Amino acid sequence: MKRRGQKGVMFASTKFYTVSQLNVNPIRGEIKRYYGAGHVKNLSYERMINEEILETLKSSKWIDRGTRIVVVEFVLFNYNSLMFDNVKILAELPPVGGIVTSHQFQAVKLHSIWSDADYSVFIAAIIFYLMTTFYTFEEIGELITIGSVKYLKSVWNLLDISVLLMSYLSLIYNMFHHKYLNGILEKSKENPNHFWSIDKICFWNLLYIDMMGICVFLVWIKIFKYISINKTMLQFSTTLKRCAKDLCGFAVMFFIVFLAYAQLGLLIFGTSHPDFREFGISIITLMRMFLGDFEYELIEEANHILGPIYFLSYVLFVFFILLNMFLAIINDTYGTVKDEVNQGYSKFGPYLAKILQKCFWWRKKDPEHNILKHTNDSKGQLPLKDSNGHSSDTFYPMTNEGSLPEDDTLRLRISELIREYFEDLPFDGNRLQRVHLNAKENDDIRRLTNRITLLEDVLEQLIADMDLILRNIEGKQKRTSKKE
Repeated sequence: MKRRGQKGVMFASTKFYTVSQLNVNPIRGEIKRYYGAGHVKNLSYERMINEEILETLKSSKWIDRGTRIVVVEFVLFNYNSLMFDNVKILAELPPVGGIVTSHQFQAVKLHSIWSDADYSVFIAAIIFYLMTTFYTFEEIGELITIGSVKYLKSVWNLLDISVLLMSYLSLIYNMFHHKYLNGILEKSKENPNHFWSIDKICFWNLLYIDMMGICVFLVWIKIFKYISINKTMLQFSTTLKRCAKDLCGFAVMFFIVFLAYAQLGLLIFGTSHPDFREFGISIITLMRMFLGDFEYELIEEANHILGPIYFLSYVLFVFFILLNMFLAIINDTYGTVKDEVNQGYSKFGPYLAKILQKCFWWRKKDPEHNILKHTNDSKGQLPLKDSNGHSSDTFYPMTNEGSLPEDDTLRLRISELIREYFEDLPFDGNRLQRVHLNAKENDDIRRLTNRITLLEDVLEQLIADMDLILRNIEGKQKRTSKKE
């Protein structure tokens, strides 16, 4: 039993202990927060002995007008479930008199993920930390490649760093958790009459749970990075990016008015309305009004003159005007972004087409391969295209090996391919192709064809970007002319 708030070395045969000596955390009661120091009296496992101790404390007036809280604290261990239960029963004594009671229960498992008997948890933990290690090296490689300044400018990279940091902190905690609680068990066996507090491990366990919850939340948020390839998701994410500055400016004005109303509610209704008794509670009460969760009768009873004026002015000015301004900013930006995305070039279609092309590459015929095949079948003859771009059935004999130098032969072949790609060649029966083919030249020609294909893709993307820029300029000119 702990009696807090009384200073002195000894009082009613009980010694004063500090927070570090008791190895406990501050306690938050219904009235205020208490920091753990006070006079302590240990109880036993025998009921008769405990009754005698309580009678002695009562006769010596251990609880007097200076007492602010009495805490009955004990720890239970369930061997069947291998769990600890940290129990605190609080009795607060406010200066105005009376007793405010409350309780706190916190359960903690003996085993961590590394010592749990459930092998599925152990396997899942191994997979999780292997993935964490893999992504750590991936982030280090990206940091080295693009540089620290450019790397830290990306919000997604900061999110990855946060997830990795929390993952490694969870690893450290799980290694410490089981060892600490096993030490508590060993100490309790050696000295069963002494109270061993587990407040510290309960506090760290609570932080661990909160940290992993935030980690899971950030991992889910990261999905937006990959679904932005979809046009609809791209509209949403782009809208938030475009209107971020406008929303920040609006938030400054909104919170000035909002906090002013919260302070006004505290001063007007603080002594008579429970939902305005503190500044923080006043803020929560005003947020609840956004959702329609309020009791107007209590506001009117607290102040029948200023109560209705306060409520109506808050609803009209904050709820209708400011919130509608917030929606107007988002709607205006969304309309602009939607037009740009619809007019722009979508990367999802070409990306999917390339994947399907790689999956079914054997079905796609290579024009150069067909030319070489016809050449081999025709015993040294090369087909040419007619003026309509269709393949001609006429084959032209090629020069014998060694009739032209190797460099001239390759140059002639490259010139012919470029001419066939960029212009329509008229049919000329007297025009002969003096091209010599061998294995080395075929590789060079194939490499050149791939480069030309890549050039075509770049030009196509460039044309699409130019069209988008022109449409944006036309849209801005139209909007400017309408405003004028």
